[in-house]
Amino acid sequence: MARPPKPKAGEAARRTRQNASSSKTSIRRRESDKRPQPGGTRKRNRPSASQASQSSAEGSSGRQSKTSGKKRKASEVEDADTTEHAPKRFQHLKARTRRVPQSVIASKWTALPHVAQQQVQELFHAAKRPVALGRPDERRREEAEKVLNTVVRKLEKQLSRMPFPAKTKDAVFSLEKLLERNRLLESQLTPAMHSIELLDAAIEKEERSLERDRRTLARLEANAISEERRQQKQAKKIHPLLKQAPDLEDNLDDYAENINLVSSVAAQKGDLMDDADGDPDLLSVLKQLQNHMESMHANRLQVAGIDNAIVDARASLDDAIYRNAKLRRHRAISGT
Repeated sequence: MARPPKPKAGEAARRTRQNASSSKTSIRRRESDKRPQPGGTRKRNRPSASQASQSSAEGSSGRQSKTSGKKRKASEVEDADTTEHAPKRFQHLKARTRRVPQSVIASKWTALPHVAQQQVQELFHAAKRPVALGRPDERRREEAEKVLNTVVRKLEKQLSRMPFPAKTKDAVFSLEKLLERNRLLESQLTPAMHSIELLDAAIEKEERSLERDRRTLARLEANAISEERRQQKQAKKIHPLLKQAPDLEDNLDDYAENINLVSSVAAQKGDLMDDADGDPDLLSVLKQLQNHMESMHANRLQVAGIDNAIVDARASLDDAIYRNAKLRRHRAISGT
């Protein structure tokens, strides 16, 4: 087929000027139509019947296309949701986002080895080639090449400082090994949960016992406080002389051989007479008691040796009775 002849440069320029002038005149006409007419009224260019029918058809087709596009998008979203949430009938590995704490990253993650860094750099260079070569002209290719080279250099500098997790084991991507690992962990989890239940029961028992001990302690403290108050009240009722008496409970020898009368010299060492000077009734009672004790002591001194004499007399009497009974038995046997 014969190609149509190309228009000349002058003719193309003339056509361009004609198109520009026609567009300017159409703009002026629209502006003149928009200006108000004298008398306060504005003329409106009513569209013809063919134009109205054409515009209505275009509007209805546009609305239909919009509604059909919305329905298509909604159906695509529903299909994606159903495929995402539909239960699968086989065991599979599911993607999961893992939250790694910063402490683990700082302590366990390390930088990539040199060989891995070189491989990542080669991947960067291979990824930038289709982006740069996809530009239409040479100038844009050069601009894209410069921008991509800058980004790749920054990534290469940061690559040596970026922390990466430890090397992934092959068992992580093996479903059989993962299931075996889960069964092993479940077998360890069952006794651990049982022991935790036993420990919880023991803790509850000890807490109940501790609560009982606390109640007992509170009751004993209350009883001690009430007893102390009672003793204080009883102490207020004790006679002043008994308050000043020495505490003899520690040095008290309450045995039969230690029971004896106190000598008058020891009785005079006390300070009861000195304390009774302010109480005449008590002073008279103390004097009578002292006289009585002195008379008892004098009477005891008078009969001090009687107990020994009684013992000797009893021994002599027993000896005499024994000799007399022996003599009578001898005479009865001999017949004299």
